[in-house]
Amino acid sequence: MPTATIRRPPRRRSSSAVGMVAGAKGKGKGRLRAQGEEEQGLDHISDLPDAVLGDIVSRLPTKDGALTQVLSSRWRRMWLSAPLNLDLQFHPIPLGVIPHILSSHRGPGRRFSTPVPCYYYEEEELRNLSAATLDEWLLSPALDNLQELLFGHEIPCRDRGNPPPLPTSALRFSRTVRIATFRVCRFPDGINVRLPLLQELGLSRVIISESSLQALLAGCPVLQSLMLTYNDSYSRVRIVSPTIRSIDVASGSGSSDLSLQQLIIEDAPCLERLDQKAHFKYGKVMNILVISAPKLVFWDSSMMAIPDFRLAPPFFRGCALLP
Repeated sequence: MPTATIRRPPRRRSSSAVGMVAGAKGKGKGRLRAQGEEEQGLDHISDLPDAVLGDIVSRLPTKDGALTQVLSSRWRRMWLSAPLNLDLQFHPIPLGVIPHILSSHRGPGRRFSTPVPCYYYEEEELRNLSAATLDEWLLSPALDNLQELLFGHEIPCRDRGNPPPLPTSALRFSRTVRIATFRVCRFPDGINVRLPLLQELGLSRVIISESSLQALLAGCPVLQSLMLTYNDSYSRVRIVSPTIRSIDVASGSGSSDLSLQQLIIEDAPCLERLDQKAHFKYGKVMNILVISAPKLVFWDSSMMAIPDFRLAPPFFRGCALLP
């Protein structure tokens, strides 16, 4: 006779046991939640080395960087010694405050840009900003070892044909500057300056002779980006650079015989982008001759429609034209 197997139903936990388990789980979740909230309240940023904190502060706009002083005495020290980011173009501050910032800052300079007319600065206020004042700012020890410089005078449009000279103090950063843009100023003739670290150079509405421009470009051994826009003081530019990757050019007003008329890419093995904007108001378009630029890619076929756009035969082997 077969033996019957009796299966007992599973034992149910008592309500008290269930409560104990639920309570334990609840306490565990609560402990984890409290731990997470506690960790969120911890100041992990202050654990970073001084060099990293200084770099963070230097990348903040001037106003925001100054506000970090209220966090702690260590942050106050960081603000006073971090590389200064005094950008008056995109983060304007009252002009009367600038001398105090420069005199109280003990660290080197990272970025300095002169003010431009905007919703914050009135044109009349900037026109009253003397060249001597700009020169005094540029000579401040707070800007020593500057890496980025955007300099320009603010004068009426009718006077831009004869802009004020570029102060010699703007060239004292030649050994450290990596990015430089100059606008509405006159370069001295026979300029001879070497910019060993400069990677980006922009010249807009400036007066500079053709020989001085070529000497300036020759003094930039690691230049990667060049912008030449609306300059009425040279008619030809010749590019010979082993490092340049991008060129933006635009002819001047066209009312002068010295408006840029010819661009020659003689030897640019790394050049990848060339952008030319014509000044259609005067109906003048520059002539472009590309001799050697094997990596150059034309993103816009309209470049090929320029009346005198020529590619020397060796160039065709490396050229790419994208529709």
